[in-house]
Amino acid sequence: MLCGQESQLVNTIDIPFDKLWGNSPFVSTAVGSYGRSGGLFCVWDPACFTLVQEIKHRNFILLSGMRVGLEVRLNFVNVYAPKASSDRKILWAELLNLMSSFVGWWVFMGDFNETRVKEDRLPISGCVSDMEAFNSFILAAGLSEYNMGGRRFTWMSDDGCHLSKIDRFLVCGNFLDKWPTRSVTALPRELSDHCPLVFSTNMRRFGPVPFKFFNSWLSCGDLEGVVVKSWSRGCLISSKELNLMWKLKQLKIDIKAWRSRCYAVEEVELKLLANIISDIESKAEIVVISDVERAIRADSKKKIWEINLKKNLDLRQKAKVRWGAEGDENSKFFHGIVNGNLKRSIINGISLNGIWETDVDLVKNG
Repeated sequence: MLCGQESQLVNTIDIPFDKLWGNSPFVSTAVGSYGRSGGLFCVWDPACFTLVQEIKHRNFILLSGMRVGLEVRLNFVNVYAPKASSDRKILWAELLNLMSSFVGWWVFMGDFNETRVKEDRLPISGCVSDMEAFNSFILAAGLSEYNMGGRRFTWMSDDGCHLSKIDRFLVCGNFLDKWPTRSVTALPRELSDHCPLVFSTNMRRFGPVPFKFFNSWLSCGDLEGVVVKSWSRGCLISSKELNLMWKLKQLKIDIKAWRSRCYAVEEVELKLLANIISDIESKAEIVVISDVERAIRADSKKKIWEINLKKNLDLRQKAKVRWGAEGDENSKFFHGIVNGNLKRSIINGISLNGIWETDVDLVKNG
């Protein structure tokens, strides 16, 4: 999908969509400018996104439809916010009302003509009340922003004296949970005063994931046997240092294999317990169940709670956050913290000798 702002074309027929997109099939929509001010357009691949509903506005285009492979409705909003502060605040309210009228996940993109913090401008400046209004809109809409690589600012004045970050991508929490490692890269400005932004879905693999040990594993009685068996395994390496390294590596492999087996057993047990509970409850709707069946149902629910508690303990450890009193369960909260940490720590690329590199091998060497 390609979204553009400030086309400055009153007649949308004049927009050269075929030159922007190329020879492959596409669908397009646009909003004309008012004189030399504004103008929006969107182009997308119909094989990837099927449009269900569209709303055009002077300051935004809403595309609501279905993405191939995803059963949830996606709402893409291409935004070009007005320059006047009062008009922007009206736009934030209109976008919030729009979100209440549609179901599905949300992606806002474009030129918001507003910064979130003073450091988003150079020289450092900004109206505090305007930034607070923008941040309040983002908070009320439940939106999050991905880290941007390539450039620190997205707009530069003609004389090069003023820079600001006013272009961005904002996504809802469900979208972030689904794709926490997506990346945003600001490309060189070239002829425009704005940087084109690329929102990429590609996963960058930087090698094996670091091995992490979770405290909940200690409650499994057979873990000690796995460790003792692995550590007592003989090694033909004569060097003590290499012997220790080999033992630690083998121990990690054995623990990961043990954990995979435990996870598979837990999933099977969860399904079995759920079926037992369902059968007993279905029977209870017809006849009075016995004391034994009530005890079996209570015991099954207790076992399900214990298995889920271990998973929540792992999430809590990943999030490195205490939520209220110890033992308080809120899986969605911890999932959000973990995905937020993952979003902040993802490496989009690095600057090497003044050139922004995203290739995995170049990034690792750099």
